[in-house]
Amino acid sequence: NINTNKQYAAKVFNTHEQFDGNEQMLFLQESMILHKLNHPSIIKFHGVNFKSIENPDSFEPTILTEYTPRGSLRDILNNERRSIADKCWTSTKKYIVILGICDALHYLHDEGIIHRDLKPENILIDDNFYPRVCDFGLSKSFSRSLKKSIKLTISGQIGTPLYMAPEILR
Repeated sequence: NINTNKQYAAKVFNTHEQFDGNEQMLFLQESMILHKLNHPSIIKFHGVNFKSIENPDSFEPTILTEYTPRGSLRDILNNERRSIADKCWTSTKKYIVILGICDALHYLHDEGIIHRDLKPENILIDDNFYPRVCDFGLSKSFSRSLKKSIKLTISGQIGTPLYMAPEILR
């Protein structure tokens, strides 16, 4: 942002084909989910923009979130595998990342949201090596009436997930 000198991450939705009803719903759903979330291990939502950042005359739906300079957990793990990991990437930081992801998922499930695309690429890492779960494009949000049922099912208090029918899990 030129006025505040802050950096933001931008998830740009491809409108080269057509930004039809389905694409609009996905954009709206992800924006609404991000807007209602408030957790230290979930990417912070800053808003949406419909004009292209590079060409203001062009239509380009964009979700704006906080910027995480260290990239994704995938980048960190790849650097570690190649023995070029940052010296600050310690066992303690790894443990903090694990706990942050677990707590974020617990929070999401309490809010009636299932991420459905959790992978190292969708965990961003901030300056302090703290995690931020991102990319809620495939997430499923449930109404309040289903939240209790989902919580009981996920916690294992109703049924055994390993033996549940796929349609129940869906």
